[in-house]
Amino acid sequence: MAEAAGGAPVPPVDLSGRRILVTGGTAGAGRAFVEAFRAAGAAVGVLGRDAARLTEVADTTGAVGRVADVSDHDATATAVAEIVGVLGGLDGLINNAGLMLHSPPSKGQHDDWARMISANLLGVMHATTVAASYFGDGGGDIINVGSTAAERVSRADFTVYSASKAALRRLTEGFRLDYGERGVRVVLVNPGLLRTGWTAGIRDAALREDLASLTDRRGLPVGLLASEVARLLGLPRTVYVQEITITPFPA
Repeated sequence: MAEAAGGAPVPPVDLSGRRILVTGGTAGAGRAFVEAFRAAGAAVGVLGRDAARLTEVADTTGAVGRVADVSDHDATATAVAEIVGVLGGLDGLINNAGLMLHSPPSKGQHDDWARMISANLLGVMHATTVAASYFGDGGGDIINVGSTAAERVSRADFTVYSASKAALRRLTEGFRLDYGERGVRVVLVNPGLLRTGWTAGIRDAALREDLASLTDRRGLPVGLLASEVARLLGLPRTVYVQEITITPFPA
C-alpha cells in the first residue's frame, strides 16, 4: 500500500458495488477507463460505435457493451436501458465519447463541424439525461471529459474543437445546478496532451505528422488519466472535487 506525504497509508481505489457507464469506451482513454474501473471492482457498461472493438473490450474486461452513437438519442436510450437491465442499475457516467476533426474555419469543412458539435455536445446531453435517469436515491457521479483546448485556441485548425470543449464547460456548470439537487457530483476533467491516436483526425498531413511526433514525446499515458478518474469516483460522498486539469509537465 502506498503512503501519503504524512506517512498515512493510501488505500487502493475500491469501486466494488459501483455500476458505471463509459461512452466511447472502445479505444484510447475510454478503453483505459473501462480497464481501470473493472480492476477496481466496478461493474461497467460501455457504449461504442464500432461493434468489433466493442465485442473485444467486453470479452477482455468483462464489461457489458452495446453499440450506439451518442449523437443519436434514441439509439443511446435503447442501449443504456439494455445495459442497465444487465447491471441492475447505474450510478456513474463517464462522458468520454467525442470527435476531433481538425481544420481551420476557412476550409469550410461543414460536415466535420456538424459531426463534432453533435458528438461533443449533443452526445453529452443525450448520454447524461438518459443515464442519470437511472441513478437512485444515493446519487451518483457524472464525469465529463473536457480538454485544455477549452482555455484557448492554440492553432486555427483547433477552432471548432476548442469551441465545443469550451461549451462543454458551460454544460457541466448547468448539470451541477440541475443534478446536484439529487446528490449527483458533476466533475469536469481536463486532460492535456494524451497518447490516444487523436491526431488521426487532422486533415493536414504535415500538421498531423508534427503533432503525432509531439504526442509520442510528451503525451501522458491514458492509464494515468484513468487512474485519476477512478480515484475521483472512489472519494467519499462528503468530498466533491468539481474540476481537475491534468497535463504533461511543464504545462
